[in-house]
Amino acid sequence: MTIDFPSSPSDGQVYLAGAVSWTWSGGHWISSYLSAAGGLASPSTLVVTATATLPAGFGGFVRVENPDPSPISVFLPASPSEGQEIEIKDTLGNAGSFPITVDGVGQMIEGSPTMVIAFNYGWVDLIYTGNLWVQR
Repeated sequence: MTIDFPSSPSDGQVYLAGAVSWTWSGGHWISSYLSAAGGLASPSTLVVTATATLPAGFGGFVRVENPDPSPISVFLPASPSEGQEIEIKDTLGNAGSFPITVDGVGQMIEGSPTMVIAFNYGWVDLIYTGNLWVQR
């Protein structure tokens, strides 16, 4: 299915395609699945094509689709909540040559301020414990 997103979206603009609601976050489209009752589920997928900061409260899957021959960074939300979960995956298979740095934005990730995904199709699945991000 091809999705014809608006060419010049405004912040917070919503676009519906099938059972998915897409919201423009100022730099990326964030998807939310519609529940059977017609309401929105929490955001679940974010596509990142360049260095990006995840929006506050984001929890779900980050597809890193880096088409450029350069490393990129993904900055986690600055004020995470206990139990918040984020999975970050290199979906194009470029991280072996162009690593993805995951930055905790002041919160530690397994005892370090950053974590690097440096293998093709690599991923990290994180949960915030209330004190730091840990791998699930």
